[in-house]
Amino acid sequence: MKERAQRSDAGNLPAARRWLGLAAAGLALAGCVGSAQTAADVVARLDGEEVPYERFERYLESNVDGDETGSQELDDAVASRLFDRFLDQQLLVRLAADRGFDGDGADERPAIDFLLRQAAAEGVEPRHVAAYYEANKERWQQPPQVRLWQILVPERAQAEAAKRALDAGRSFRELALELAQDPDAGFCGEQGLLAREDLPPPFADAIFALAPGEHTGVLTADYGYYLFMVEERLPARVPTLAEVEGEIRDLLLRQRMDALMTDLLGEARARYTVRVFPANLPFVYRGSYADAEQTDE
Repeated sequence: MKERAQRSDAGNLPAARRWLGLAAAGLALAGCVGSAQTAADVVARLDGEEVPYERFERYLESNVDGDETGSQELDDAVASRLFDRFLDQQLLVRLAADRGFDGDGADERPAIDFLLRQAAAEGVEPRHVAAYYEANKERWQQPPQVRLWQILVPERAQAEAAKRALDAGRSFRELALELAQDPDAGFCGEQGLLAREDLPPPFADAIFALAPGEHTGVLTADYGYYLFMVEERLPARVPTLAEVEGEIRDLLLRQRMDALMTDLLGEARARYTVRVFPANLPFVYRGSYADAEQTDE
């Protein structure tokens, strides 16, 4: 899910684990100056529901990885983004509950899945798949390809002997499969369909100059000696809609889920009141909820 994919900030959050260790001390200090109206461990209030720091700790433990390096300034900025995402997640859970989700709240992902399933119940229509295909045909363009066989041996003498056998009419396929049984040989056999860009440039020039059934001379590499044979050549082509329909459908569904998540989050932010208590956080909060109605009470 998208909230899990937002782990990209984790690598920039070197002090996250440190916060978990210092949180108790920081919150204890906050308690010395806080009033009776707000408990020292309450870091936000969502429509009247108090959110304890412990809940944010669990979010960090599930979503943050990182080394113990980096600046405090970066830590605060990244921490604020993560805290915003945590609050976004809490809002979506509240929205799911108001729409009939009856989960226990221990794991937020089922609630968000519930919202997305509701919003995307109709799926992706075939006409949208066809329209995307027509508008993006160049994306599916396949370059010329060859179906390639290779022989790779460790010694030049072996490669030269193999070339003489091939020049005398020996089947490349049979010879490659025979040499493949030699434990000292490299990989010998079919390589599948390959485009020019899939090959090292010196090899590509030699291989793409061949007609079907022809083989190269001995080609030298750091790891042995090669012979190649082109079994088949395929021209550049655009796959049919039927060939790429599943891929397009998945792509459009992912795009739609991203848009739906944005819409759902906008609805939740507009629907619920959020108050953040920065003094109860063990970092300097600089997130987007700082512009919402807040209090240090």
